[in-house]
Amino acid sequence: MQASTITLGNVTISRVAEYTGPVGMTSREFFPDSPEKLWRQNRSWLSPDFWNPDTDAVRIALQTWVLRSEGRAILIDTGAGNDKFRPYAKTWQYRDTGFLRRLSRAGVRPQDVDIVVNTHLHNDHVGWNTRSHTIDGNLTLDLAPGHPPGSSVVRLQSGGDRAVFAGDLLHTPLQLEHPEFDSCFEEDEKQARTTRRRRLEWAANHEYLTPRQRRPCARPGFRMSPGER
Repeated sequence: MQASTITLGNVTISRVAEYTGPVGMTSREFFPDSPEKLWRQNRSWLSPDFWNPDTDAVRIALQTWVLRSEGRAILIDTGAGNDKFRPYAKTWQYRDTGFLRRLSRAGVRPQDVDIVVNTHLHNDHVGWNTRSHTIDGNLTLDLAPGHPPGSSVVRLQSGGDRAVFAGDLLHTPLQLEHPEFDSCFEEDEKQARTTRRRRLEWAANHEYLTPRQRRPCARPGFRMSPGER
């Protein structure tokens, strides 16, 4: 999926695709008032890019428009994004795409963007408004949905030291050994358990925490030095 570029007047426009394909909906599910006959009549130009006549599956394009106007880089809509908790839209949940690489090939890095315009706030138009990102050379913010859906954790890696600032991913060190236990404050208990297990397994595999730690702290955060396990 390469970026395509045109110029209209003094504005340069690049299309950066994030996804093209089906979204698990038939033509009548997507457009309830459209008769089957209408789709068949327009098969010659709808197929194969916009509709699969064999399965009746609608195909879509998820994309960001990059506009360069009066010296500014402007994005119109930001797609579905990566690593998002979308239980009501499984197609866009926990995606892992190369969108940022394609955006870079279009000449724009996230830090180069001056303005983001969202035509509306559906989940497939705002996904890259937020992301797991590097705060600085030592700190990284990662999504950790469940406690509320927008929860995050902060990872620290500096010199030989590593730490996780877990927020309310953990309320007690007991959850290190029993991540299946939720607090009474979880907004999505199933997602909180899934996130807790995934984050703790990742942290342990990358030596970001030690299961032996039992020191009390005001808010659970876990640290380990090289060699601890």
